[in-house]
Amino acid sequence: MSAGFGGTPFGDAFTAAAKRSKVDTAANVMMFRDPMGDTKRQLDQAVAFKPTTIVALDLLFWDVYGSSDPAWHDQALTTALDRLEQARAGGAWIVIADVPLITTASEMLLPKDAIPSQATLDAANERIRTFAARDHVILVPLGEWTAPLRAGAEITLPGGEKKPAAELMAIDGLHANPLGTWYLLDKLDHYIESQLPGTPKDALVFARPPN
Repeated sequence: MSAGFGGTPFGDAFTAAAKRSKVDTAANVMMFRDPMGDTKRQLDQAVAFKPTTIVALDLLFWDVYGSSDPAWHDQALTTALDRLEQARAGGAWIVIADVPLITTASEMLLPKDAIPSQATLDAANERIRTFAARDHVILVPLGEWTAPLRAGAEITLPGGEKKPAAELMAIDGLHANPLGTWYLLDKLDHYIESQLPGTPKDALVFARPPN
């Protein structure tokens, strides 16, 4: 899960929201420095925790954005999906997302030449969709959810309030701010409920941060 650079760390948000569950996080804000190595570390820690569910919403992002070398992309994504399969085979539900096109990030964090081509992104997401066709995997349409950000459009918050999508982002243009984290995780909560009928409504309750 995201370490929450500029926003709320997902681990903290889930700990507060999942009152009846024990939560652990292996997220690392410096994951971009070594995506393959840190993915292995994170998933090793997750498996050792013996979880019922692993939320790896943005785990695969740097496997696509971490290099312009196609061979590196292939190896990084293979490594990550293999480790996720080990966790799934051990009995954990896996919640992952497709990798969105991000064009709003500061070049200090994400140089333009690090943004994958549409063909590269499509190929990576096809592999992710193939993995997600397995039992006990939920695929979150993060590409679709981030479309308003790319379009400079508005989003509608729970309760009906409208805001420009850009106002939900941290100053780096890549990570969500606290309001954006709440919006995303509340949306995720309802999406999981739609994919798994019977999920208790109070299994996750994300509280809106103060303005």
